[in-house]
Amino acid sequence: MTARSLVVPVLITLLAAFLRLHRFADFLTNVDHAYPIAQAIGIWESGRIATLGQSTSILFANPPGMTYMVLLPWGLFGTVWGVHYSVICLNLLIVPLTYHLMRKLGNTSQAWAASFLAATNPWTIYHSQGTWVQGLLPLWTTLTFVLLIKALLLSPAAPRSHRLFAAGLAFTALTQMYLLAFLSAAQVGLIAWINRRRLSWRGGIAALTVFGIATGLYIHQLAINWQVQSARLENFLMIEAPLQPRTTALEHALRHVTGRDYEIIYGNDGSAAWKMRRTLSLSVSLGLTAVLGLGLVRAVRRVVRSTPDAPFWLAAFLWWGVPIIALTATRQPVHIAYLLLTLPAGFVLAAPVLAPLAHRRIGAVVAIVLVVNSFLLLNAGRLALAARPAAEDLDRLSVRAIVPFQATAARLAGEYRLTEFYARLDSASLSAKVGRDVAAVNWVHLPEVEMFSIDRPAVYVRLEHGHPAAPLPLAMRAALLEYPGGDSIAFDVIPAHTRSQLLTLPQYRLEWPSREGLTLIGYDLSPERRELICSWVVDALTEGHWNWLYAPYAHFTNARSELVANLGAPGLPGYLYRAGDVYRYRIALPDLTPGVYQLELGLFDGIHRLGITFLPPDGIPQPFYLAPVILP
Repeated sequence: MTARSLVVPVLITLLAAFLRLHRFADFLTNVDHAYPIAQAIGIWESGRIATLGQSTSILFANPPGMTYMVLLPWGLFGTVWGVHYSVICLNLLIVPLTYHLMRKLGNTSQAWAASFLAATNPWTIYHSQGTWVQGLLPLWTTLTFVLLIKALLLSPAAPRSHRLFAAGLAFTALTQMYLLAFLSAAQVGLIAWINRRRLSWRGGIAALTVFGIATGLYIHQLAINWQVQSARLENFLMIEAPLQPRTTALEHALRHVTGRDYEIIYGNDGSAAWKMRRTLSLSVSLGLTAVLGLGLVRAVRRVVRSTPDAPFWLAAFLWWGVPIIALTATRQPVHIAYLLLTLPAGFVLAAPVLAPLAHRRIGAVVAIVLVVNSFLLLNAGRLALAARPAAEDLDRLSVRAIVPFQATAARLAGEYRLTEFYARLDSASLSAKVGRDVAAVNWVHLPEVEMFSIDRPAVYVRLEHGHPAAPLPLAMRAALLEYPGGDSIAFDVIPAHTRSQLLTLPQYRLEWPSREGLTLIGYDLSPERRELICSWVVDALTEGHWNWLYAPYAHFTNARSELVANLGAPGLPGYLYRAGDVYRYRIALPDLTPGVYQLELGLFDGIHRLGITFLPPDGIPQPFYLAPVILP
């Protein structure tokens, strides 16, 4: 291969890099993308080895392969931005790999066409940016297919063993990324069986050994965690939805070649510009659908006629078709990411139909249309997210929005020596955004319940839309991040309080302990604001607390002993109790006639019909605290 012959593939690869890296920080993340990063952070900071990956929504937990793939990028960059950038660069390799494979088959024009499709498909580009367990499927599926074909169909006898072993390593890596990637065993197995006479048994046995060891370790970890995994299996088997054929898998596989409907999901604002993008996208996708259809017919004809290249086209057909067939009849929704397993076969099958255009002017026009279509679709989606990078919730922030979040949160974590933040998101999502191995206290129902721990500061992180959140009553505003679109994230710090300082917080100080280990510190009564705040502390975790579901209540009775107000706040499962946690329950007061009332305060578990038993200073156990109050 001469330097001149590299010009086109290099230009195609640079084009692919541009489409992937342009505004790549305007990519929406969530806990799925955060989970491998959080596990990598845990390895770096705590030495906590990841034995299983993220739990799936339908069956067993995923293998932990993606965690170890992002381990080095996190160590190098220490930011979500850097990890996403690394994943994009790795997945970019599908373009030169696809070119290399088709070039080895002896047709440069087909190599240009296949790699160009890989470079410009918007769905493939989108799924090349994420850090979830499927994040590197474009790379590993393409690399496995390329190495397998080279080992079985493009190698002389001598190096075939080494190439087959390399294909086996890529296949093993693929299956260790993602549970559903084990489906690729059917693709690899069928192709290997059909070409069994060209198999190097030495290389094959070595590859199977590596695959067996990796899979065995994964199965061993599932067995260790079987109590959890078996429950997921039981739920999976109990699904009552009918098993019926659907075209979803085929449609998704086509989208990875044609780009169809990308504008429906991303950048869909209904504007005139969107309608133009929709028209262009439909035209392109219809044309590429016809191209792929002709490519499939051509592949079948060459297989039927047993042409010299028939084994290759049969392998490409199987690589593309097996996942489609396997996912056609299912009780579960089929996500488009599942069909990444078809890469790069769709590009390969379509390439011979487009190849004759490579040396004609019409070919340049088609290439420009494909690039423009892809850029418009991708850019519209990215600009829409840039306009509101924090439009949903704390879990779903863009990569760009996470950059200032991490800087602020990491600074506060260091300043206050935090191991946890009070935020409504998963701990894995929080750890990835903070860049530290931290936990999320996510069970606090603001504004009804406010919580902190004795002797430790509490940092609350809240996302508000339209206007910044007001500071919490006991907190000071530590930082405020304002994003485009009127969204903001507030960081409020409640200073550390000792146990004795808790008595300085309520208006009426009580210090009434209970047999259950929960102590009523006191309460604040504010008729002007129509609210009652009860302060409790978990002084001890007594036996049986795991099953409690206590909620605070406040009863007001009049002079005739009539109950005129039965009030409460959200309860808390006992398994969330931690010794030293302080809870301030805010209870809204109704309009009551001015006068003297009897106020009853306590905790009650409505499910188990249990109340707590106070042990007041006078030594006589009481089911509730009782005191007269005057409401003006």
